[in-house]
Amino acid sequence: MTIQRTSDVWEAIAESPEEAERLRVWAEALDAVLARIDELELTPTQAAERLGVARSRIYEMRAGKQGVYSLERLIGFGARLGLHTHLTMRKTA
Repeated sequence: MTIQRTSDVWEAIAESPEEAERLRVWAEALDAVLARIDELELTPTQAAERLGVARSRIYEMRAGKQGVYSLERLIGFGARLGLHTHLTMRKTA
């Protein structure tokens, strides 16, 4: 068995560079939504009401559970919380 070393957790768990990039962007969106919830000092119940989801889904988001919400849904949540999404794509090193 060959062990490959990488400094990027997403590359380590993803099956392809494309999947690693999707996971990276998804995690950034999730972090932004959760940070905004904290900034607004919303309780899980208040956040759930504002986003139109069950309170249990807020706990799942906090746990970083993948597959609960798509990137598109997270972007929508951000908009409901007053966030603007900006995407920048650039060449890799």
